[in-house]
Amino acid sequence: MSNSKKKNIPGGSGKITSSKEKSPPSRLKWLAIIPLLILTYLVYTPALKNSITGWDDSNYITENNDIRELNSAFIKKVFLRIQDM
Repeated sequence: MSNSKKKNIPGGSGKITSSKEKSPPSRLKWLAIIPLLILTYLVYTPALKNSITGWDDSNYITENNDIRELNSAFIKKVFLRIQDM
């Protein structure tokens, strides 16, 4: 009989696992995530070089009095206001 402690993981499959058993190595997870992060960075980096377009930015950004201050009143207005369609 082995001395390893057994524990039942709540919400799990009901399978009793040894406390010495380890989950899949996190190194493998990072090997999958890192290329995706690099690809995302390469795809979106050119967008950082863009300036204001001038099409409708003045209406929504530079001349919009609603976004002048970031406070609780602004947050409430953004999330609780129903716009007319």
